[in-house]
Amino acid sequence: MISEKQNPFPIKGNCQEYLDIYYPLNERYKVKILNLQNKNLTNELSLKDFSNLEVLNCSINRLTSLDISQDHKLKIIEAFRNKIKANLSIFSHLIQLRKLDLGVNSEGFSIKPTDQRFINNSFAGSLESLKNCQELEELNIGYQSEIRKGLEYLPIKKLRVFNCPGTVFDELLKPFDYDVLAWKLFYYPMEVFQREFTQEELKQALEIIWKESKQELVEIKSQRNQQGTKEKVKIERLESKIRLLEEKIKSYK
Repeated sequence: MISEKQNPFPIKGNCQEYLDIYYPLNERYKVKILNLQNKNLTNELSLKDFSNLEVLNCSINRLTSLDISQDHKLKIIEAFRNKIKANLSIFSHLIQLRKLDLGVNSEGFSIKPTDQRFINNSFAGSLESLKNCQELEELNIGYQSEIRKGLEYLPIKKLRVFNCPGTVFDELLKPFDYDVLAWKLFYYPMEVFQREFTQEELKQALEIIWKESKQELVEIKSQRNQQGTKEKVKIERLESKIRLLEEKIKSYK
């Protein structure tokens, strides 16, 4: 591979030209980690020759499209703050995917999503496209407002983080303190069990989450001297979640 010190790239340039300079075709199969973050790259990013790629960071550029159709080993994709316009289905074949970061969390940014200078992708489609990504641990679709359905299909076996501000899912999950499992058990239990189940099994699953949530609430309330605005909002969400779960559990008695 050629380093940028050996052959400096223009301040702004076509992404494929960048790859052609620094990643010769006959060596791309060796690449497992590709870091293109914040290089002011434009146009399409095609990775069809990176057959063994596992980690991709192409965030903070001005890319307009992404071709990962030949990349089946990807585990981490960070592509936030670009101008990519695509359907979520382009990730459906990535069964080893662990982290997918496509959107932004407005916290920590001086430029807000309503500002014309704000750069963000435009993904559309359904979360159902990710139903085969059973290894998924982190998903960020912040302000991807055209992704509007399919929450019931989102794999939760290993999911730890789901950031969805500025989407319809934010309002759906807020009453459950953003607990996707609790939401699915409440509305779509079949998608959790993936089989026929008894009311007693569902009740027991709900009770586990209910008890954990009550314990979390007790712990937060015990730290009264450290409670700020965020903690108070968290308490409100937890109380809402506990109340909804209690109502559901009682309905099975």
